[in-house]
Order: sequence, then C-alpha cells, then structure tokens
Amino acid sequence: MTQYEEDFYGWTQAMAAHIRDENYHFLDRAHVEEEILSLGQQLVVNLEKELESILFCLLYHEYFEKGGYQKFYRFLPLPRLKARDILEENRSLLPRIPKAMNHAYRMAVLQMRMILPEGMLLPSECPYTFEQCLDDAFYKQDNIQ
Repeated sequence: MTQYEEDFYGWTQAMAAHIRDENYHFLDRAHVEEEILSLGQQLVVNLEKELESILFCLLYHEYFEKGGYQKFYRFLPLPRLKARDILEENRSLLPRIPKAMNHAYRMAVLQMRMILPEGMLLPSECPYTFEQCLDDAFYKQDNIQ
C-alpha cells in the first residue's frame, strides 16, 4: 500500500515539499495529476450546486406557490454570490456554463418533483438564462405580486 492510499494528508504534504524543494523525481506523478484534475472538477461541481439552489428557488416560486417564494427569496443571495465568486476566480469555467446550467436544472427539477402535486409538469428546458440566475434584481422580493 502506498502513502497516497494509507495517509492522504501526509502524502499531500510530502508532494508539496518535493515541489517546493524542486525534487520532481520524487513526485507521485500519476496521483498528483489525478488530484489536480479532481480539484478542477470540484469547482465545476460547486458551481452546479449553487446554480441548482438558485434554480430550485426560482422554480418553487413560479410553479409551486407564488406566496411561498418569499420563504425562498432570502436564500437566493448566497448561492448567487457563491456562483459569481467561483466564476470570478476561475474565468476558464465560462465555457462550461451551458453544461453546468443543464445539469443544475435537471437536479432542481428532480427536487421540485418531490414537492409538486403529482402530474404537474415543469418545462423540459430551463426557463431562465444564466444571467437571470445571477442577477440580484431578477425576482426581487418587492417585485413579487
């Protein structure tokens, strides 16, 4: 069994020390590559989770109960801010937005189906743009009728 498998934290510290000391021949290259790619993928997952939260709130308001949206409105600023921060710090994620929106919408629809009356249909395509999802002025509480 390798240090990577036995003690991941210890492995990360050893790999960081090898890089810092320029001892590249001691690097566990396969696992370092795997972990770097995994870190990048985690950013995509985090962005999708924030979009999913936003979309769920918007769908809840529009398709479940108009008055109920006010319950969820207070939750919108946080995932919007987190999504903007992720993108601000990782501009290369911008081309992945369409795929992330599609995945997040499918997950939000699954959540909605758990609470919607049986047979109630939701749009097969996301009715909101990415820009609307991140726009603090979109579906502001004082715009609710």
